Amino acid sequence: MDSKTPGTEIANEKEYIFVKSGAKYINILLRDILYVEGLKDYVILHLEDKKIGVLQTMKSMEEKLSAKTFIRVHRSFIVCLDKIDLVDGSIVKINNNEIPVGDSYRETFQKALKERLF
Repeated sequence: MDSKTPGTEIANEKEYIFVKSGAKYINILLRDILYVEGLKDYVILHLEDKKIGVLQTMKSMEEKLSAKTFIRVHRSFIVCLDKIDLVDGSIVKINNNEIPVGDSYRETFQKALKERLF
């Protein structure tokens, strides 16, 4: 029997991740993440009310986040599709923050947006 029966995929997805910031382990609800910004070997999780720096690569953070909700739009940015306020050409706006869309990510990003259109 297939372990991925229809309808169980969403139930099996995590609603949170634990990240290590300094000496602390912090439980972050995925719904609270606006976007992730990469800075060399660190990522900054931009939440509604704060920022959390984590010693981790963008690639490993991208693997932890749900591909249904989060999408990489630039080598230095992963955004939450649910939190996007506006897309204007090559700029994504989330909470008055402008995030660039990189050329190599544009096609995948536009496809994800089209899947969410009415």
